[in-house]
Amino acid sequence: MAQPRLQPGEQVIATAHPGSWMISGAMFWTLGLYSAWRSARWFMVTDRRVIMTAGLLVNRTSKSVPLQMIQDVQLVTRAGVGRIVLSTAGGRPGVQVLYPLSAQDARTLEAVILPRIGVRAGS
Repeated sequence: MAQPRLQPGEQVIATAHPGSWMISGAMFWTLGLYSAWRSARWFMVTDRRVIMTAGLLVNRTSKSVPLQMIQDVQLVTRAGVGRIVLSTAGGRPGVQVLYPLSAQDARTLEAVILPRIGVRAGS
């Protein structure tokens, strides 16, 4: 995975790729392209921000949300699939979604983000 540029002194805390929960079906229906899409899309939490990256080679995009702008973290899990919804203060966009994730990866990212925005996990 191509790392985004980190700020001086910034440290990576956790990373996750989209969940592999349906990889066999997705591999069949996409003729193997799901694997390339999955490896090109990932989520990263650093000590300063949450970064979402997607795309292959010529069409790569990266968005980041500073941790101090995150007001709320919503975790949704169903049937082994997880989604994290980040609500932010001010600016555009006000909501970012980290999806699809395995339920375990979603819980891990939530547990990493919450204390960094001043909320205890399970509160």
